[in-house]
Amino acid sequence: MELDKFTHVSKNPKIPQCLKTKVFEQCVLPVMTFGSETWSLTMGLIRRLRVSQRAMERAMLGVSLRDRIRNEEIRSRTRVTDIAQRVEAEVAMGRAHNSEKGWTLGSQGAGMAAPKW
Repeated sequence: MELDKFTHVSKNPKIPQCLKTKVFEQCVLPVMTFGSETWSLTMGLIRRLRVSQRAMERAMLGVSLRDRIRNEEIRSRTRVTDIAQRVEAEVAMGRAHNSEKGWTLGSQGAGMAAPKW
């Protein structure tokens, strides 16, 4: 699903907010966080993801930046999972998954762990 198609759902006043939230959680967030377990998380990346998410949440509510509504208020109205928490959980899950397979992130980058004879 392209993220542009989400605007038709998010900006439609006839669609209830709970359905918009479900579509966002089940379609948009997975697309935005795809492959995040391999990303190097920087504060700039997390900030860009949060800004994108908040813009989509404002579109879901029909709220503009000029309305000067706080982010906490928007988040409480939409009840959407914070994208930074989701990315951090997926990164942690990816690290745990890789350590089970014997993969490590050492000083020389990703690779197989040295055999322990």
